Amino acid sequence: MLIYTLKRLLYVTPVVIGVSIICFLLVHIAPGHGADDFDLGQANGLPVPDTVGPDGVYLPGVPLFAGRMVYRPDGKPGNADEAVIAAVDAVGGLLARGAGR
Repeated sequence: MLIYTLKRLLYVTPVVIGVSIICFLLVHIAPGHGADDFDLGQANGLPVPDTVGPDGVYLPGVPLFAGRMVYRPDGKPGNADEAVIAAVDAVGGLLARGAGR
């Protein structure tokens, strides 16, 4: 297994490449977001970045969003959503926007 970095919107992102008999795989993983990604990251020595504090606020080291609240204390969305959507849209990465059902 080969590990390299791919420059993304906000971070240099770990990517794990795997090859099987059936296909070539290029898989983005986020070791801090989900058990499967965490396990794969641990197996490949990838760090788990701290991005959100226990108060639901992006930590000072998070580019563009430091200090913005992901969730308010009452559990409702904070002020980070619009900033994240605007940043993705600014680089042409927003495919669609709408309310879930």
